Amino acid sequence: MTGRVILLGSAFAFSVALLTSASVYAVPQTNDQQKCINKMNKDAIKLQASQGKEQSECVKRETNDEAGTDVDACIVADPRLKVSKRQDKTTADDDKFCGGSGLPGFGYTGDTTINVAARQAEVDMFHDIFGNPSDPNLYDCNPFVGECQCQRNVADRIEKLFATLGRTWVKCKKSALKVDKEPFPLGAASGADLQVCVEAGTVAASVSNDPGGKIADRSQNILDSITLQACNGTGNDSFGGPACNRTALGGAPTDVELRDCLQNRVECRFCLMVNAIDNLAIDCSAFSGVTCP
Repeated sequence: MTGRVILLGSAFAFSVALLTSASVYAVPQTNDQQKCINKMNKDAIKLQASQGKEQSECVKRETNDEAGTDVDACIVADPRLKVSKRQDKTTADDDKFCGGSGLPGFGYTGDTTINVAARQAEVDMFHDIFGNPSDPNLYDCNPFVGECQCQRNVADRIEKLFATLGRTWVKCKKSALKVDKEPFPLGAASGADLQVCVEAGTVAASVSNDPGGKIADRSQNILDSITLQACNGTGNDSFGGPACNRTALGGAPTDVELRDCLQNRVECRFCLMVNAIDNLAIDCSAFSGVTCP
């Protein structure tokens, strides 16, 4: 995506799909079913964001050289139980809203899948960028001031981008499920309909269309941080994972090329998370512009 609108397919093709899936054959979800889906999606992105905050905190602890810190253990430790509390909330909401008449016909996989997928998406993204194991690729602020500041600031802004992708998706999806709302006036009728909230640049509220430019703002924030912290000018590679290290990017990437790589990895993991928790089939490689696992 990287500061641009992705147009996957023509407006004509999208119109045909809309007419086929959301006309005579439309089976919009009931209010109870919509409530379940929306609750589960909100819980998913809140869980993902909680895990992301833990990871940013672990980077700060590691780069501060706090005694005994191992970033690989830190990102899954959950010492304040914030992640597990979010998982408990997902399970409670599933029990409360998704049984009986609230059980959706699509766009739902249940709390167990959500609790695993939302957390794992963050962990996988972290490993994409910093490596697995990550600990050898993070630098103490003393003596590696440049590397440390780059890793701390960029890690924080990457998490903000991930959270913004999630909020944009949830808002679009809530509208898509409703009757008399865009993009499906008869109500989304299948999981395939819901995919447009991620991948269709022809849909105004979709992630690809970036309503309000909030995703573009987060992208610019990452680039600003890369430039301000001189990430490309440090003596060591600040992003030593398999995706965005200097060798993988041709040896001497520009700040924009580095930003694009980082952003594309976030988009890949976000998209895979959505597929897992909603049982969708978005082409995440096409959406993110990189080969997704």
